[in-house]
Amino acid sequence: TGMTYDGKFQNNSDNTGSGFGYLLSLRYGLTETFDVRAAMAIRRDKITNQGIEESFGGLNLINLGFRWNVIDGKGKGPALAFQQDFRLNTGTSEVYRLSNLAPRTLMFFGMPLTPWLSLVTNLGMTWDGESPKPKGYYTLNLSFPVVDKLGGFVEVYGVTGDNIFGVNFDTGVGYLVNNDLQLDLSVGFVSLTEYAGAYFVDGGVSWRIKHK
Repeated sequence: TGMTYDGKFQNNSDNTGSGFGYLLSLRYGLTETFDVRAAMAIRRDKITNQGIEESFGGLNLINLGFRWNVIDGKGKGPALAFQQDFRLNTGTSEVYRLSNLAPRTLMFFGMPLTPWLSLVTNLGMTWDGESPKPKGYYTLNLSFPVVDKLGGFVEVYGVTGDNIFGVNFDTGVGYLVNNDLQLDLSVGFVSLTEYAGAYFVDGGVSWRIKHK
């Protein structure tokens, strides 16, 4: 579960936007290598366009999916996983509702580069729920220990297609309270166009409930 604050800006303009969101994500392991997942998010947004301010909010995301860890990567070896998500086009508030179901297909590959540096890459396809044409998606993540139980990461990611190649950046830290509880904090920048961008700050809590 986590909270996000984000903002949008446009150079040489007073057109701005900001929002605050809460995300609840649940995962249930059916086996050691396969889990099903569900997520929902609530947002409140405010935009200013040519001096006119507008606010709106509600349930903006319902997501269902699964993940299969093909190679678990234990023993400091490579890891490989496949994930399929579906963002639903029903149940959300009208202002956020998509016209169509929005699938996302991802392949994860991870491996240690050195004793203190690990690499994770994500490659996949994503649909926006409006256009029938998918776009490519990529992530390149480097993670490393900072001190005992505290780790950090730097990441570039983006969407490709229609003569665009998005390059966005984020970085953050995670603190492992115990084997079943972790706290996370991250910040990032999103390049929307040559003249506009966005930023965000995320804070989250992840915990695991064991079942017999």
